[in-house]
Amino acid sequence: MRDASRHVAAHRGTRLARRVGVAAARARALDGEDPGHVSARYAAASEIFLAACELPHAERAPYLDSACRGDSALRAEVEELLAYDVDPASIEPDAPPHEPLAPGALFAGRYRVVAQLGRGSMGVVYRAVDERLDQTVALKVLRTSSPARREQLAREVRLARQVTHPAVCRVYDFAEAGHECFLTMELVDGENVATLLLRVGRLAPDRVLAIARELLGGLAEAHASGVLHRDLKPANLLMDATGRVCITDFGIATGGDAADALALPAGTPAYMAPEQRSGAALSARTDLYSLGVSLYELLTGVRPANLPAPPSHRVPDVDPLLERAILCALEPDPAQRPSSARVMLGMLETTEPGEAAERAPDRPLEPEQRRITVMFVQRSDSSEFAPAVTPEELREILSAERIAVRKVLERHGGRVVQRLGRAQLVLFGYPVAREDAPIRAVTAALEIQEAILLLEREWQSRLAAPFAVRVGIHTGPAIVELPEDETDAFAYGPTVDTAIALAERASAGQVLASADLRRRVGT
Repeated sequence: MRDASRHVAAHRGTRLARRVGVAAARARALDGEDPGHVSARYAAASEIFLAACELPHAERAPYLDSACRGDSALRAEVEELLAYDVDPASIEPDAPPHEPLAPGALFAGRYRVVAQLGRGSMGVVYRAVDERLDQTVALKVLRTSSPARREQLAREVRLARQVTHPAVCRVYDFAEAGHECFLTMELVDGENVATLLLRVGRLAPDRVLAIARELLGGLAEAHASGVLHRDLKPANLLMDATGRVCITDFGIATGGDAADALALPAGTPAYMAPEQRSGAALSARTDLYSLGVSLYELLTGVRPANLPAPPSHRVPDVDPLLERAILCALEPDPAQRPSSARVMLGMLETTEPGEAAERAPDRPLEPEQRRITVMFVQRSDSSEFAPAVTPEELREILSAERIAVRKVLERHGGRVVQRLGRAQLVLFGYPVAREDAPIRAVTAALEIQEAILLLEREWQSRLAAPFAVRVGIHTGPAIVELPEDETDAFAYGPTVDTAIALAERASAGQVLASADLRRRVGT
């Protein structure tokens, strides 16, 4: 009996230590301005959390009503801490325990375990090799003994497998092995964005803008397949070594029908939409609210309050269209939010990537090789037409020309990475990869020529020589680098050299595209 008592005491001590660690870590990580300072609010949340942990579940809600005294932000923080404190055995007490798989073990006659990646309340995740397909996967062994739960998981996987977007972690299969069930997913080598935020505090506005576009594209595909996520948060966003961000853990997704949702807690309180907290029907707009909270946190380093201040109050250089999209997503009334992920993505399409590209990133980028489309724009030397105009007129002409080119590039997602006198090196499909980058580049080149022609007609009576813009375009692998002492990226390699050579060969007013690019755009 004495040994049993010591065991129980040790178990309770371990859980208490873990609870204290969770509370302290969350308080440090979520403090707004100074990561080294634990604010009074989070200290209060930690105290209430630890007290609530000692109460039976039925008594926690009345206690929180009393302890939080109507402070909804404090209540949300305590509820999130309690969500982290789920005892795995309480979810399905009858489920048999999972015996950890050692490296080298063969699971289900097919998956060779490499290493354990993590453990949560619903199961254990391993890096494994699918020996049948010779493919590295994430193997998630789930803790459940309920036939209904297993059938629900199988339905969810059938839905999730339909989503094939780069911003969504692919789900491959769901199966059973003995008394255990498991699913296999795309393995993303990297870290979750919540961990990244702990290291860097917040991300640069241009990086958040790029991430928002990626994630909204992925959500649009998922929602079109009838899949809701219901637990979007930085911890469920993975960033790989190339900077690609993808959504993971669609394991609690539902096919859009609230009645079909699992009879298990879903979502994290601090990121939940009001209708999700109240148990009302969920929709795509529920995911958009959670995404809005996440993007706000990525931008500012803190989560929004119930009536959030615009992110620009903390980060002055945030893109106004990104800010507007985030604030719309955070509307308490679902009807006031964007009606879909595609609509919210459209709110960002007219933003100014040219300006965003000039802002410093959150961290220096390592050189990376990737397939991009490169445009080299060579504008005529001002000395060719300057003699016929005054210095003031020349300044006006060059300003109008620069603005015209910039607007075209912004409209089609071109990013200027190098300026060489009157020449510009422009990348399409960077930093966010786009399948239609070659078409965007060709369209932009033709529109630049048209814009310059209009300017020439306006000023032709005063110019000693016509405007002349030469453009070369090529697509292929290139190396993109952002050194620590630079504010602009630069690209190099044969693809860049080819684009420059094409521009130099072009006649005035001509666009030369490589044969490879023409094949890709079908011309």
